[in-house]
Amino acid sequence: MLAGSKEIAIVFIHWRCYVAVCEAGYLSRGDQCIMCDYGEYQSESNFIGDSCTECPSVGNFKKTTLMKGSTDEDDCICK
Repeated sequence: MLAGSKEIAIVFIHWRCYVAVCEAGYLSRGDQCIMCDYGEYQSESNFIGDSCTECPSVGNFKKTTLMKGSTDEDDCICK
């Protein structure tokens, strides 16, 4: 395995159709796990989904995260 790469589980869904099962902080896009972007998080392990959860806003203030791949809403802070 290359340095910095992640080992992921690939699940057979349908004939010729595979999907990645991702750890917290990642979304599933086909057979790959993609890290959640800044301002998003994903807290579930063994996740099969194509979107991360956007950080909530507080009034007119949009929250963000300090890093990609955040795993909890508590990682969301005011800009």
